[in-house]
Amino acid sequence: PISKREQQEALQLKLDEIEKVRKRREESEKEKEELERLKTEEARIREQQQFGDWQRKEEDFHLNQAKTRSKIRIVEGRQRPVDIVAKNLFIFGEEDSPNNRTDGTVRYTSGRKLDLSSLEVEIREPFKLCDDLSISQLEELLNDVITYQQMEGAKNNEKA
Repeated sequence: PISKREQQEALQLKLDEIEKVRKRREESEKEKEELERLKTEEARIREQQQFGDWQRKEEDFHLNQAKTRSKIRIVEGRQRPVDIVAKNLFIFGEEDSPNNRTDGTVRYTSGRKLDLSSLEVEIREPFKLCDDLSISQLEELLNDVITYQQMEGAKNNEKA
């Protein structure tokens, strides 16, 4: 026969074992919650990186489109004031891109090419372009310049 004291010790051992199991279960749940939190954080960071890449690509696309439109207006003789300012940049410092050929042409989506090699350097100082412009043309020029600066600034910040 088991004494009362032995029964109490056995009961206490069982209670201790139950308490240990309960603590292990709580620790396991906390670890699972922490792991889930880390997975969620990683997914959020990955999503931000993908959005950043997408945003940079979109900004590059818009900048290249603006430059291409400007080149087309220049070659077709319908340049706006900002195009005249940009012309020297196109002549002296244009980077290669899919639409900008090293042979001095711009390719339309239809496949037709515009030749930029015959452009002449704009000798007038850029600020003198403003002399003959109306207020609305000056406002348009200002908006165009700001747009170019923002697009170029975003592109240059990516490189840094």
